[in-house]
Amino acid sequence: YYYAGYQDYYYLPATDEAIHKSIASFVDHSHRVQATAKTCYTRKSGAFLPEWSLFRTPFFKKDYADKNLFFTFTDDMKKDRDFFCEYAEYVFRHVTGE
Repeated sequence: YYYAGYQDYYYLPATDEAIHKSIASFVDHSHRVQATAKTCYTRKSGAFLPEWSLFRTPFFKKDYADKNLFFTFTDDMKKDRDFFCEYAEYVFRHVTGE
């Protein structure tokens, strides 16, 4: 997950994540660097589905330059018939160009 406003974050190379400056003030200076747009993120694991425009937020990317977007596919969504209908319609519109 890439954060907006990278100027307000520090990147922690040891844990490969960005944290807000208000929290980073408690981290030793030698263990943090100013975040850049490419390093201002937190990794997330789980199941994801693709989206071609903003279908769900927050959206995720594999890396900063990646054009492909994804959203988290939660256990609740797996049981939600309305969600599947909505996502099927969304995919259909994308495939048909509507």
